Amino acid sequence: AYEKAKCYYHNEQLRIEMPPVGPDHANDNGILALLINLFGIAKGIPMRLLINCSYRKTDVREGQPDISYYIGERVNLAPIGSSV
Repeated sequence: AYEKAKCYYHNEQLRIEMPPVGPDHANDNGILALLINLFGIAKGIPMRLLINCSYRKTDVREGQPDISYYIGERVNLAPIGSSV
């Protein structure tokens, strides 16, 4: 998918703009999240699912995975609120 990305520098930062997400990608993500959730329910594993959450460590890196989980004892570490 990177061959379709637009890359440029803005305010001394490299920007990568990806094309819109299509139905196949969205469907795959939905199936994956459902399977992980069902596994967690069946095994009694506490989990917290976050979809398209932005994660940022200032001056280090940032990312926005399609789906991310906090599992087990880490469930309470999941961010709350609307800040990045």
